[in-house]
Amino acid sequence: MLLALLLACRHTVSDDATGAPSPTADTATATPFTSPEDPGPYDVGFTTITFTDPRGKQLTAEVWYPAVPQSGDPDRYEPLPIQGNAHRDAAPAEGAPFPLLAFSHGFAGIRYQSIFLTEHLAGHGFVIVSPDHPNNTFLDLEEELSGQVLYERPDDIRFTVDEALRRSAAGDPILGGLLEPDAGYGMVGHSFGAITTMVLAGGIPDYEGVLTFCKTGDSLACRYITDIDGIDAEGHGTRDERVRWSVPMSPGLPFAFQLDGSGLAPVTNALVLAGDRDDVLPYDTEALPVFAGLGHPKTLATFADGGHYAFSDICLILAPLFPDCAEPDAGWIDIPQAQRITRTVVTAYFGLHIKGDDRYTPWLEADTLAAFPELTWTVEP
Repeated sequence: MLLALLLACRHTVSDDATGAPSPTADTATATPFTSPEDPGPYDVGFTTITFTDPRGKQLTAEVWYPAVPQSGDPDRYEPLPIQGNAHRDAAPAEGAPFPLLAFSHGFAGIRYQSIFLTEHLAGHGFVIVSPDHPNNTFLDLEEELSGQVLYERPDDIRFTVDEALRRSAAGDPILGGLLEPDAGYGMVGHSFGAITTMVLAGGIPDYEGVLTFCKTGDSLACRYITDIDGIDAEGHGTRDERVRWSVPMSPGLPFAFQLDGSGLAPVTNALVLAGDRDDVLPYDTEALPVFAGLGHPKTLATFADGGHYAFSDICLILAPLFPDCAEPDAGWIDIPQAQRITRTVVTAYFGLHIKGDDRYTPWLEADTLAAFPELTWTVEP
């Protein structure tokens, strides 16, 4: 899990069975649309926000959003040598409010670790917020605080969502009017961020179970999360009822939700992405038990020869450190292809379920997904 670094729709509120607000058919088909395989109809802007949350904790978050057409080169994500296709502080596109998503980075990740996905989603008409989880990023990692971070991560997301909504309502120069206050949000997370995602989506954590498991069990997490004993769980948030649909990527630690994983049952409407050659959180002993514990309906997207880092941009800057960055030459999945598939299915999933736009449906069906032989798509209604 170490260095799991480098991840215009106006609607009416008409709750479906999941509680997710859905637009009318006429409204959905009136919004700009392109295939989820392709760049979206919007250019992409991003901005960095820093604020102090109700705990007195300072958080820094990246926000991606649909932007008006841009000229010139995209901007870099300082201080790392990462450049995607987004422009800093670009003027937002018309068509607000846009649906909201949140992203949680991996252990020793960073808020812009998966821009291949976050930028793509913004281009398709979403606003995405992604905070750094303090003491657990590429730039400030404190391994001995991993247990405390585990408790605090869900509120890092919750309060970042609150801050984005506050700025939207207050007429912020960039975020003003971009979001609808009561629409809820979709949740995405990679690795450690997948655990954060499942907590916010309703998973009932039993972090003491980690200590019990680690007495005899074998998981990379046991090397880092050793200081849970003695941490007061009071005051740390868990489920956020506003989370509508979730996408855990490279998930693990089912034993953090009761030893048998039964604490995952309240998490429904999840799309799990996992590589069957993950050597950090192994597919058979971590991802599959997580999927088995989740409630129905749920979907599993298995990437043949996929490693842990296919769902991040780590290979852009640290490829020599990670074997799965070697790609097909060493029997791994081609990273650009894995990211293309990820962009397609995640965009379609949120487009259908968060936007309520049926035009995304074909990209979640067998005939279309057959174009991706690397993907096994398992739906459990």
